[in-house]
Amino acid sequence: MHAVGDLIRGNPTGRIPSGEDVVWDSRSVPCRMIDGKPLLPDGFTPYIWLGGIDRGICFFADSNRGYALDGAKPMIKLVRNNKTVTAEISLIGKKVEIGPNKRVLSFGLQGTPVKPRLPFTLNVSGQNKKRIRGANMLLMWITPSGLGYNSWWAFDPGMKEKWELFDWFSSLIGSGKIDLEQRKEWRRKLDEHFQKVFSGQTEQIRASSKYVQKQIDLMRSQYDAITSFAPNTDHFIVYTDPRLAYVDSEEYPFFRSEWLGPQQVGYVRAVRVFLEKSLIDRMLYTGYQRLQHGADGIYYDDTFLLPTANRETDPEGDVESPAVVRIGILAMRELVKRTALMCYELKKEPFLMVHHTDALIIPCFSFANLGFTWEMTFLQKDTQERFSEDYIFAESNGKHAGLTSFVISGIKHWPSVRKNFSLWPIELRQKTLSLLAVTLQHQMKTYGNWDIDQDSASAADKAVCNFRADNPQYKFIPYWAKDSRIVTTPGFKACAYMGDGKALIIVSSYNSSEKGEIRLDFEKLGIPPGSGIYDLARREFSAGNTAVLDIPRNLFTILFAGAEEEGKSILTPEESSALRLKASPLPQELAKLPFPENWQANPSFVEKSMVAKKYQVVKDDSSGNWIFTIDNTEGDTAATMIWTTDYPAFKVTQNDSIVIHYRYQNTVDPVRDIFTFSGKKDGKSAYLFFPREKLWTDGKKAVAENSCGQFSSLRRLYVRVTAKAGTKAEIVLESVEKRHQ
Repeated sequence: MHAVGDLIRGNPTGRIPSGEDVVWDSRSVPCRMIDGKPLLPDGFTPYIWLGGIDRGICFFADSNRGYALDGAKPMIKLVRNNKTVTAEISLIGKKVEIGPNKRVLSFGLQGTPVKPRLPFTLNVSGQNKKRIRGANMLLMWITPSGLGYNSWWAFDPGMKEKWELFDWFSSLIGSGKIDLEQRKEWRRKLDEHFQKVFSGQTEQIRASSKYVQKQIDLMRSQYDAITSFAPNTDHFIVYTDPRLAYVDSEEYPFFRSEWLGPQQVGYVRAVRVFLEKSLIDRMLYTGYQRLQHGADGIYYDDTFLLPTANRETDPEGDVESPAVVRIGILAMRELVKRTALMCYELKKEPFLMVHHTDALIIPCFSFANLGFTWEMTFLQKDTQERFSEDYIFAESNGKHAGLTSFVISGIKHWPSVRKNFSLWPIELRQKTLSLLAVTLQHQMKTYGNWDIDQDSASAADKAVCNFRADNPQYKFIPYWAKDSRIVTTPGFKACAYMGDGKALIIVSSYNSSEKGEIRLDFEKLGIPPGSGIYDLARREFSAGNTAVLDIPRNLFTILFAGAEEEGKSILTPEESSALRLKASPLPQELAKLPFPENWQANPSFVEKSMVAKKYQVVKDDSSGNWIFTIDNTEGDTAATMIWTTDYPAFKVTQNDSIVIHYRYQNTVDPVRDIFTFSGKKDGKSAYLFFPREKLWTDGKKAVAENSCGQFSSLRRLYVRVTAKAGTKAEIVLESVEKRHQ
């Protein structure tokens, strides 16, 4: 399932909770608050998708006009009866007088997948460090400011040369070369132009000279990056944001009252806007100009839902109670659909990308063909621990919208290596290989040039693209098919592309075991006798249909089934080495911290309006786990309790992190950090907060981890549990560990 309110992150996504009767309801869907009030009134939930790996159906509503909901009750409930799950959706949830006039309300239903993926998108590569033979090389995220626009969100170039820089950049695409003197001259002109632009933004500037230089440095880095990559790529698409408008554009002052959205942000000279018809028209004209000047497609950022109750464009919206709110689903669909049609009429390859993050609204994106996801959960974990398979099937891989999805890796400079940057290349390689172990299994693509190991990502793309994954005659065998022709030791997942008497197999580790075996049925795969299995990462050949797997935890390898010489030719030795760790994994020591026996409930630590009335903490003697429970089944607002326990003060260093293993037993909506440690930092009392995760599925396990940084010691642990109105919440604390690296 995948349910969305009006937020881009934190949406309930994954496997439908187990159990019978009501197993989930829409009160757990987060929504945006403005002045302490939700933009979506009375629990109105505009979108939910239900389905499986291959098929599904979604419900959506583009406005609450005509609906009459009881805010204390959920609009959507999922009810399981034996093996059937039914979505019960309330349109009229309370007594209401119809009156002499008709009551009109609307909603939509859409089956998925809406279309197949376009085959050529499976051979697109977003790794532009060097050209990959056999790939459709795509340069993404072309920032307009790097091409002479005064802002990322400006409609037209701001330089006096207007489209000359854009045209010159278009001429670089696929050329294999660049005139360095010309490149230098254009950067000089950009510097001169932006010095004037940014110096004039006095009301936005805290320290003028530093601000101007920072903006110019940012523009330079964007310009340098895209011009260095351009000669090695085949296509480029340009960044456009339909949710932001540049206030210094000619159009904005005229359309301000029509476009301006309710939520505002801190971007310089930019405001949030709602997609009214006039704004859609302007966005399309912007796209048309860019396509005419050489762009191959459009990239739409910020495609999340942004409701509006603007009475300039809906003057009768206050007649009903509650006030009518428009969601913008059909407006976004209109923009994407008309953009797709425009690309078709201009005879462009349909490179139309939408950045949906954690809000894949199928009706909005039915006419797009590339997705962008995962700009979230930037935690120090392997990808297998950040995104579950159920989450990927429901939202990330884009299959139900007919999208080939790219991911923002989320690999950052982890706290554990900030103080020792010599460790960063090792950590970056390991986290990149973990990312690829997941994306390759789900036919997803990587993108990035600063927080991903480009050598590893390029090598993986080359292996798949050289095999022609976009060939419609080749068959893709996913790991979830459990195909008897490909059998591995438990704990490994294997997918394969097959055709023309050969196969390319990606094998990923999803457990702690590093060694195993894979067995292929050559006859049924159509692979001729005498063939073998070539490991592209280790550059080792195994005669016959069986090979030994030696894959570090959460990493992967790529196997070629066929002739040895053909397998060797896929990657160079240098490229093969990029699919292996640079060195042995960093040594780690884990020390489990025994739980103290005494826990203290602290109502005084909780906001008065949220103090739980029924709560308890008990120890499970069989497992040693502590179970924290809040019974809020009779409450009409959220309820919270905070428990504390004191460890004997223990020393920590910047090379240490604290790891907490826990799980949710029932639906819970943590509004703050669940876990906090107090201790000493720079000689003073301080708090170490742990990033919270929006988990909502029964029994789902989680791990919270944070670096100790400048802390010298830790002592008191705080556990905060929150139960939504009408629910009972339990958190099971399984272990607290100190990790030393």
